[in-house]
Amino acid sequence: MLVLAAMGLSASGCTLVFGNDLNKKHEDNGGGGGSGGGGTTAPCTVSGTNHTKLVITSVTLPIQRTDYSLDLNGDGRTDNQYAALVGALTGQGLNSQMTINAAVRAGTALQLIDLVSSDTAFMSDACAGASLQAAVSQSSPDFSGHGVFTVDGQKAPAAYSGSLVTGTFSSTPVATSTSSVELPFQLAIGTTMAVAPLVATHIQYTLAPNGLMTGQLNGAMRSVDVQTFLIPAIAAGYQAQANDNPSSANTMQLRAIFDTGGGGDGSGCQTTGGQPACRNPSYGPRANQCADARDAIFDLCELSNSNLLKNLLAADVQLFAADGVTFAPDRGNAMKDSVSVGVGFTAFGASF
Repeated sequence: MLVLAAMGLSASGCTLVFGNDLNKKHEDNGGGGGSGGGGTTAPCTVSGTNHTKLVITSVTLPIQRTDYSLDLNGDGRTDNQYAALVGALTGQGLNSQMTINAAVRAGTALQLIDLVSSDTAFMSDACAGASLQAAVSQSSPDFSGHGVFTVDGQKAPAAYSGSLVTGTFSSTPVATSTSSVELPFQLAIGTTMAVAPLVATHIQYTLAPNGLMTGQLNGAMRSVDVQTFLIPAIAAGYQAQANDNPSSANTMQLRAIFDTGGGGDGSGCQTTGGQPACRNPSYGPRANQCADARDAIFDLCELSNSNLLKNLLAADVQLFAADGVTFAPDRGNAMKDSVSVGVGFTAFGASF
């Protein structure tokens, strides 16, 4: 469960998880492609038995869309919508990179990597493997190469296969893959950490002779999961921050952006001042209740209706068929259904 940065809470706070289906596998029917996207490349079969284990020691967030980007649906354009979110929040004084740095150092966002190859040097293999697995949080993690970590058995691992050439590995291309590799992934959004279900994930890395790995992780979050997982987690994170530090500069900035009543949504709700307001969805805190402006409450509908999040969390790629279940990357992008994500990372030796 690698980390990204979500918007507003201190990284020393809790990681927030909502919903019961973070480890759920979306059905992959192998028919992807639509107007030429995917469905032609099956993962290779890993036969090696040599293992090298590492822990992620740092995560670098994108500053611009081309940073850590990858073409997820085969349209010839690299994708990383997450970069726009990170940049906009940074401009609002909500620094996601600082959040992720603090979370990794504090040991609350630990991710383990297990490499498998037929080559004992992990330099060349027609079909090598790599798996990502969350670790149990621990204070003062040892990143010296001798650290000992515990696998979090409550989180499903993500398994990848692909070619290994002179120490550089790249998993099966998402745009032409017959299946989606899914990963529960911590997203840092400003100052809050939230676990979100990423789909269509891809990993690439280079392993140096000294054992230092530099790599990139890509994937996407379905729009429906943005609403049911990510927005509630962000709202809870902001609410916790506002409750703990009601007069801080970050809290005041968050309230100015989001504590607005949400505007009219046709529900008939009004603020105490008589202005149109939004109604919360049927799930989460204050379900079906009307939002109000300047009440120090971050309602779900206020966040989901905000122009900032609507624009920055808008779907930019189509990865599924019209049924919303069948994995089918489509270069035509006629029905965009997912928000692309990409980050860089480094990793070093570990035991687990």
